[in-house]
Amino acid sequence: MARIYRLIGATKHNSFTNAVEELVDLELVDELEDEEGTREGCDAIFREEG
Repeated sequence: MARIYRLIGATKHNSFTNAVEELVDLELVDELEDEEGTREGCDAIFREEG
């Protein structure tokens, strides 16, 4: 199982949405996209495709 490499804090929902969009643009995949709730206190966890 992979470990969390870096945490990014977003104080506003708009900041969170912008960060998610930028990471998706980098072709990273949100592991929590189809899940409800959080994992390890995170609202989104991104990984490289594959």
